[in-house]
Amino acid sequence: MLRDGGERNLRDYLIDTAARLIAERGTAGLAVRDITRAAQVADGVLYNYFEDKEDLLAHACICLVRGRHVFDNWTFVGDKTPLDVQVRGALLTNNAEVLHGWILDGHGIGLKALWDIEDDLEAGRLVEVLAPFAHDTINLYLNYPTRSHLPGRVRVFIDFIVDAVGKLQRLGAT
Repeated sequence: MLRDGGERNLRDYLIDTAARLIAERGTAGLAVRDITRAAQVADGVLYNYFEDKEDLLAHACICLVRGRHVFDNWTFVGDKTPLDVQVRGALLTNNAEVLHGWILDGHGIGLKALWDIEDDLEAGRLVEVLAPFAHDTINLYLNYPTRSHLPGRVRVFIDFIVDAVGKLQRLGAT
């Protein structure tokens, strides 16, 4: 539900509600009335903050760029069915730290790995949006020399990563 904090929180709450509905049902057939009912506000309230449904759905997303590929198609899972959502926004970066900084500065919503933002979530600097609709998984690879005798620092690093990933899996964070 909506927390105290005035108009900014109501606007953010409407965005979160719309995003949740999109993750559950997609955009086809989604009406303004569906969003306002789910948000438990009067139908006209949405128009105090957005011109129309499309304006609400086009809220600022910050996308990562790798090579020539812009990661602007985000996958969410609702009821075990993946839903691809094409996102839009004016900010693009090829640097994950810049993306993180822009999110912290409030320039938009971004897609980040949990291990990269868990401190910010715990400290209240970030809020997880659409938590029940986890993003698709990523593969994590560790490349190292194939020598018979690995340097000690490489072996220690491998053991650290295996232990850390194991802890995350036991906590259900992957």
